[in-house]
Amino acid sequence: MVTSQNAVDGNLQLGTNTTPSTLLMDELVINSQLQFNQQQQYNDDLVEFRRNLQNLIKIEEERIREFDLNFSLEKLRQDTEDTRRNEFNIKNGK
Repeated sequence: MVTSQNAVDGNLQLGTNTTPSTLLMDELVINSQLQFNQQQQYNDDLVEFRRNLQNLIKIEEERIREFDLNFSLEKLRQDTEDTRRNEFNIKNGK
């Protein structure tokens, strides 16, 4: 480590050998346990996500059926009203 008094030379310079070497996670024994725990948590989260997704799909399918039923009923009402109006126009000569 080198320090200087003025800003031109820089206040602090670190050499390349001042930091310890980085340990690779693959070489550590604890890495396998962490990976196992994280995999278990991931699997649990994935199961919960899929369950929620299936619930949403079920809700959406029910909404689609309800919409289709309401649409067909409204179409039937509209056809009935059109028929009534046509009969009214025929009877009144329009």
